[in-house]
Amino acid sequence: EEPNFADENYGYTGGKNFVNPPRGKFFDEPLSYFGYDFFVDVPKTFSQSRAPTPPDYILGPGDNLEINYFGTQNSSRRLTVNSDGEIFIPQIGPISVAGLTFLDFKERIQQIVADQMIGTKVSITMGKLRSIDIFVLGEAYQPGMYSVSSLTTLTNAIFRSGGVNVTGSLRNIELKRKGEVISTFDFYDLLLEGDTSKDTRLLQGDVVFIPPITKTVGTVGEIGRPGIYELKEDETLGDLIKFAGNLKPKADIFSATLHRIDPSSNGFNLIPVALNNSSHESLELNNGDVLSLYSIVDNLKNAVLVTGHAQQPGFFPWQEGMRIGDLIKSKDNLLSMTDLAYVLVKREDKISQNYHYLQIDLEEIFSNQASDSNILLEARDEIILLPSLLTPNQITTQLIQDKYVFEEDQMVLEEDEWTDMTFLRKSLMEEALNETGEQGLGVAGEKINPLTGKPIEFEKDVRRYYEYSIYEYCVISDDLAISIVEAYGFRPTTTVPFEDLARLTTKEEIDGLMQAIELERGKIADYETSQELQSYLTNICRRQLLDPIIDVLNRQRASTKETKTVSVFGSVRFPGTYPLTNEMVLEDAVKAAGGLKAATYDSEVEISRITDVGKKYSVTNTFATLSDNQAAKTSLKEMDIINLKQLSTGLRTVEITGEVYFAGVYPISENQTLSELVERAGGITEYGSAEATIFQRESLREAEIKRLENAQSELTRKILITSQNVGLGQGS
Repeated sequence: EEPNFADENYGYTGGKNFVNPPRGKFFDEPLSYFGYDFFVDVPKTFSQSRAPTPPDYILGPGDNLEINYFGTQNSSRRLTVNSDGEIFIPQIGPISVAGLTFLDFKERIQQIVADQMIGTKVSITMGKLRSIDIFVLGEAYQPGMYSVSSLTTLTNAIFRSGGVNVTGSLRNIELKRKGEVISTFDFYDLLLEGDTSKDTRLLQGDVVFIPPITKTVGTVGEIGRPGIYELKEDETLGDLIKFAGNLKPKADIFSATLHRIDPSSNGFNLIPVALNNSSHESLELNNGDVLSLYSIVDNLKNAVLVTGHAQQPGFFPWQEGMRIGDLIKSKDNLLSMTDLAYVLVKREDKISQNYHYLQIDLEEIFSNQASDSNILLEARDEIILLPSLLTPNQITTQLIQDKYVFEEDQMVLEEDEWTDMTFLRKSLMEEALNETGEQGLGVAGEKINPLTGKPIEFEKDVRRYYEYSIYEYCVISDDLAISIVEAYGFRPTTTVPFEDLARLTTKEEIDGLMQAIELERGKIADYETSQELQSYLTNICRRQLLDPIIDVLNRQRASTKETKTVSVFGSVRFPGTYPLTNEMVLEDAVKAAGGLKAATYDSEVEISRITDVGKKYSVTNTFATLSDNQAAKTSLKEMDIINLKQLSTGLRTVEITGEVYFAGVYPISENQTLSELVERAGGITEYGSAEATIFQRESLREAEIKRLENAQSELTRKILITSQNVGLGQGS
C-alpha cells in the first residue's frame, strides 16, 4: 500500500465562500491503545550472532572464544568455556574466565602472552555465544520460558514472546533476578524518546514480568496521535499532551473539554479545560478520562471574497481603510468582457445577519479614484463580477469521474461523501455504463493487479457523467449545449432510454412524456444569429450568479412586506429581476440590466411602483427621461418595475425568388402590394408564369411545421402502444 502523507484537515478547509457547513463536536472513530501496534508483524526470532560483542559482556559456560597468535608464533585456537567457567590455553594453561567481562578477559590474556611468549602478540574475538533460559510472564502475548542468546535484552525477550497484551502495562515492566526486582522498564521511553539506557541485558534464569495496566486516559481530536495512553500516578495533563504528540495547529485551546466518569451519578461529567495558560499542565487526571480537543471554526477573518466572472476568484486580505479600487486597480485585474458598469458588493449585517447590496461602477473608479463608487470595503464583503458577453468557445467540457482504490482485489469508490454541487448533479444525471467497460474501466477479469497477479474486479455500477461549464461559475445544461451545437450546423444524436419507455403503461403517460420532451426542447429558442445565441448564453450565466441573491432576498427577514428587488424589462440587454442596492436610482437599474439596446425610447421610461394599501397592493405609474440627469437619479424602492420601450423602425423585408430578373430580399413600406414588389424585381422573365406563383407567409410556414411535428408525435405514440400489445413470441 502506497504511503499517504496528505492531511486533509491542515490549514483553512472551508468552502469557497464565507458560509461553511457546521462541524459537530462528536468523534465517531474509536480510540486505540498507544504503543501496542509496535508488536504487530515483528520477527519471531532475534539473533545476535552477528552483532559485535560489547566490552561489558560477561563470559560464562558455553561461550566460544577465538585466539589468534602472530609474531614469533602464528596459530589460531578456538576455545569453549567449560562448566567450571575455565578455558585451557596451550602453552599457558587453564584460566578462570567466568564472571569476567569480555574487555577484562582480553586485557588479561594480552598481558599473559606478553609476559610468557616473548615476541608474540594475540588477537581475541568472540565466537558462538552461549544460550540462556529466561522467563517472560504476566500480560505477555505468549508467556513462557524461552531459550535465547546471551546478548538478549529485556525488549528482545518481549518481542520474542509476541509482545504485550492491551491488558498489560507498557510503563512498568519488571526485570526480576533471583526473586528481586533489579530494574523497571518504561516502553514509552523507547517509543517516544528513543531511550534504551534501561534496556538491561538478561542473564540465565531472569524473569521479565509484565504487570496489568493501571491508569489510562484517552485523547481525541486535534492532537498529534489520538489514542489511549497509560499514565503513572504522578503524571498530569501536560504529560498526556506530550505523549500524544502535542496539539495540532487548528486545536481550539479555549474549547477543550474533559469527559470524566462520575460513579455517583452513574454517568459522565463534562469539565472545561483551559489550554491557553500553563496551569493546565499540572491538572491531575483520573482513570478513564478522555480529553477532547476540537478544531477551530473555518471562519476567515480580515478577508474579502471575489466571485463570479473574476480573473482570480477567491479570498483576498482586508485592511482597515481598504477601498474596492485598491483591490481592483485596473482592467488588467479582470477577465475580458467583464461588466464594468455593474459590480455587486454583498455585505452582511452584523446584528440581523441579513444581507444588503451595494452597486459599483468600475468605469467611474478607473477614471476617477475619488468617485463615490470607490467605496470602503468591510471585512467579509463579497465582490460579485458579472460577464457582459460570453461565447460558446468558452465552454469547457469535463468528464467527472469517481476515484477508485483497491480493496480485496476489487475497485471500489474511494469516498462516499462529497460536498460539491458538481457531484450532486452527477448523482442525479449520470448515465450508467454498459458492461463492455467503456472509459477504460474494463469489466471483471480484464485487468490484472500487478501486485497480486489477480484479476481486478470493478463495481458493476460504474457510471459516467459529463459537465459543461464556463469558468466554473456557470454550468451549461444539456439542452443548451445541444442547442449550441445545432446552431453551428451539427445535430447530436439523442435518445430516450428504453428503460424509461418500458415504465410507460398507459396512453396518458406516453402523451405526457411526449409533451414534456417538446416543452423542454421549446424552452430554448432557435437562434437565427450568433449574437442572439451569445446574448442568451451570457444571460444564463448572469442569472446563475444573480438568482441565488434574489432567492436570499426573498427569504430573509425584513421590516416590510416588500422584497428588496427591482425588475427591469423591455429594451435592455438582460431583462429580469435585480437586487435593490443601497441608494439605487433609475440609472443604476438600467446598468444592472446590461444597458440600453439600440433604438430604445429613453424619453419615456415607465416606473411602476407597488404600494401596500392594506389587503392588496396598488400600482402607480410614473415616467422619467434618461436624458435628463435629474430624472436619471430618481430613487427606486422595493419591488419597483422599470419598463423601457423600443422604437419601431418600421422596416420589414420580403424575399422574392424564381423567375424574376432581380431575385433577393427587399425592404417594404406600408401598404405595398405584391405587384409592386414584382415590378421592383424587374418583372417576370419570359419563362415565368404569374399563374404558377407561390405566395408563402412565415406564420403559415410555422403552422405547417407544427402540424408535421404533431403528426410525428402521434405516430411515435402509436408505435409505442402497438409494441406494448405484442404477445409472447410475436414479431414487433
